Amino acid sequence: MKQETKANFYFIVSLIGAIWFAITSYLWMYYANIFISFPVGILAFFCWYKGKKIEGNSLRFKIILSIMLAGVLVSALAAIYFL
Repeated sequence: MKQETKANFYFIVSLIGAIWFAITSYLWMYYANIFISFPVGILAFFCWYKGKKIEGNSLRFKIILSIMLAGVLVSALAAIYFL
């Protein structure tokens, strides 16, 4: 597999995972986000790291990082609010 194809694969998987993580990270009721959101967020972070390693400081991987950081912020704020 070419390096560009690997980077595109990691980008798409991490983008989908980061969006899922950001959307579902507020589900602290019954600790549902531990089973729904966090595993996908960890997978997105792993794919982001692998893709960034291949492609370097690309704008598209910076966007994914900002989406994941927004998910962490939403999760922390929701945890403070609900707990």
